[in-house]
Amino acid sequence: MLSITYLSAASSALTPDALAHLVGQARASNAALGITGILVYSAGTFVQTIEGPQAAVSALYDRIVSDARHTEVIEVWRETTMRRTFSTWTMAFKELTPEEAAAVPELNDVLQEPAGAPDREPGLTPDVLLQLMDEEDRPA
Repeated sequence: MLSITYLSAASSALTPDALAHLVGQARASNAALGITGILVYSAGTFVQTIEGPQAAVSALYDRIVSDARHTEVIEVWRETTMRRTFSTWTMAFKELTPEEAAAVPELNDVLQEPAGAPDREPGLTPDVLLQLMDEEDRPA
């Protein structure tokens, strides 16, 4: 199983309705592909983890990189794993204000310096994104 976390800039501003439509499409597509994950949106920036069968995740990530709705796609985490972090969500969704995003050190770090230092340990992991979800929404 493959897990990829990336961030990107939205190519245009998204309304709440457009975000809801995007998440709905992702959930339907991911369910068909056996992919789970989370999408975090804050002030024009996407942070997303996608996880599932290696071929399906790789193909989806390639489509995201070439999708005109994203610019500046930067992969911040890639891992082969035996367990899913978002096992019960085809696509969890969380919108954060810039202040809420800044309050999460690992998220703030990549938002301030997306490419990071080459020798910096990856801090923005799927587990960090999981912590953004409300306790009652998290998988057991």
